[in-house]
Order: sequence, then C-alpha cells, then structure tokens
Amino acid sequence: MWRNIWRITGVLMIGVIITGIVLLLNFTAPNPTGRRYSSEVVDLNLDNGAKGLEGERILALDLRAPLNTIEKHCICGEASTVASQCNLCRVNVPTVNTYRLPDFFTETYIADAKNRYTWLSSHSQDVAQMTDYADAAIALDIPLWVYVRVDTTVDQTMQDLVRSTGGDIVHYFATPDWVDPVNIIAIIGILIGGVIVVFVLWREFRETHHMSQIYRDVPDDQPESPTNRSFPTAPKQDDKDDGKVIIEVTSQKMDDAEEFMDKVKSRVDRMNGNGHVDINVDVIDDDEE
Repeated sequence: MWRNIWRITGVLMIGVIITGIVLLLNFTAPNPTGRRYSSEVVDLNLDNGAKGLEGERILALDLRAPLNTIEKHCICGEASTVASQCNLCRVNVPTVNTYRLPDFFTETYIADAKNRYTWLSSHSQDVAQMTDYADAAIALDIPLWVYVRVDTTVDQTMQDLVRSTGGDIVHYFATPDWVDPVNIIAIIGILIGGVIVVFVLWREFRETHHMSQIYRDVPDDQPESPTNRSFPTAPKQDDKDDGKVIIEVTSQKMDDAEEFMDKVKSRVDRMNGNGHVDINVDVIDDDEE
C-alpha cells in the first residue's frame, strides 16, 4: 500500500516539476505577449520621455509587432478627412477631436505602454486618452491592453475602463531588483518535487534490488535434507463393526511370527520336561478373508 502511495506521490511531483519549469520559462501568461513580465529591465534613471520610448521598444520586442508610429493606423473623429499624421483611419469615434495613435494597433488588439510610476484617473488627459482607446476597441470588438511597470500604481477607475473592452492592465515592465513571486514559488516547487522524486526512485531501486537478491539466493532445486526426507507411513488402521482392530501384515511377517513361536515352544519343552504349554497364535491373513 505504502509503495503505491509513494509512486503516486512521485508522479504528482513530476507534474509539479514540469509546471515549475513552464512557469520559469515565462510564456503562458494570458496577454498578447504571453509573458508575465518584460524580457528586459527598464532603466529608472532616464527622463520621462526616454522612459516612454524604452517601454515602447521593449513591448514591441515582446509582442513581436511593429510600433504603430511606422504604420500610423489611427482612431479618428467624425471628420471625413484623414489627418496628415495618419496613413489609415481604422475606426471613427465621436469623442475624438482629431485622431488618436495607439502604440500598437493590430487586427486582434490595441496595446499601449505606460512606463511610469503612477497611472491614475486623477490625470484627466490619461482618462480621455484611454476612453477613446476603449471606445475604439469596443467598436472594433477587440480588447485593449495597457502595459505598466511592475511597481506602477493604478486605481480602480482605470482598471474598470480597460477591462470593459475584454482586455486588462498588465503590470509588466520589470524594474531593477524586482523578483517575480511566481518564479520563487516555481523554484521552491521544483526543489521539493525533485527531492521527493529522487527519494521515490531510491526506494524503488532499493526494494527491487533487495527482491532480486532474495530470488538469486534461493536455489531452484532444494537438496534432500533430514527435514524433508520421506519416511514410510504407518500402517493404516480400519475400524470394524465388532470393535476389533486388525493389523495388516505381509506374508513374510506372518512366517517370521510362526517361526518365533516354534522356538519358544521348543525352549519351554526343554526346560520343563513334563510341562505342557499351549500357545495359540491367531493370525488373520487378508488373502483368506
């Protein structure tokens, strides 16, 4: 029973190890990058403009998509003319005065990078920009994704605005000295799972080796010994209706008994000349019955 329990535990720990390795590889997150955090660490010593450009560059690398500053697909207002800064108006939104140029504008999502410390609804310009992005995403039936730093403070209003499109705000850009807590859990799981799997394999090897030694030491044919040597069985006794017990003997035994009694008679006659001794021996022969 315990052996089966340890085997099941070993299989489960192998699953824990595989899961931990997958988490460490960082490619299963539910956002367009597939990552929980950025492939590069942002530089916090840059000025605000440079930080924004760095965030866009890193996000373009992880999304494997070109920046929209190259294609210039815009969210346009009600005006029929296309702004000179846009190559294409993908959607018209009434609240847009001129145009909006998201960092990334694809057929399947709108994405924007915000490499800053805070991103709050108290900033009216940010709220107006995200409202236009959200309206465009809803009109095109695609999600809006906003990527911020791992330490960026975001309030509930901004979260609700972005999530209304089916997308989300991703705390994404890694900062110096930041450690992903999921990685810590994955490493601990791999270490514990590895120790348990090694222990289970060691138990299996020890028990298998022990049983092989037992089978090897037992000979195929056991030699004859005093304990297993066969002995003649005692004569069988049968109960008769008259209560007598008849002992089965061979003809040779019968002859030996008669010869012995003859010798006894002869010796008695020599010792007592006039004596008379009657000795009767009744022997039942099976052949006469």
